[in-house]
Amino acid sequence: MTTNPKESQPAPPESQGIPPTTQTAAAPESAAATDTVAAVTAEPQPDAGAEVVIIVDHVYLPFDEAGKTVRLDWAVTSVETTRVSRGTRLRVPTDLALLLDKQKQAEILPAPPPSAAPEAVKAGA
Repeated sequence: MTTNPKESQPAPPESQGIPPTTQTAAAPESAAATDTVAAVTAEPQPDAGAEVVIIVDHVYLPFDEAGKTVRLDWAVTSVETTRVSRGTRLRVPTDLALLLDKQKQAEILPAPPPSAAPEAVKAGA
């Protein structure tokens, strides 16, 4: 904060409708709650993505160096893109799948059902 009254100063959070941060989170009461908190604060899992099919004539998507998967940082503006034609099925990051679906450029395909357990396959053979 400056002492010069002519300089611009940031507005306090209270004037922006943000409550003061004097409250603290409640402590978990049981081991199960502690496990849940640990699971929530654990390192996030990588995005498995979603499978989509392109439903417009074509879209331009940024593929990785190998040219096989769409880059996770697809929203960066300075990446090279590749033309993808109608009817192409591919796996893209979830946020990109939602954007393409919202813009009616692709349809998100339903997730495949979980595969049968290997023991059940062996028992049936």
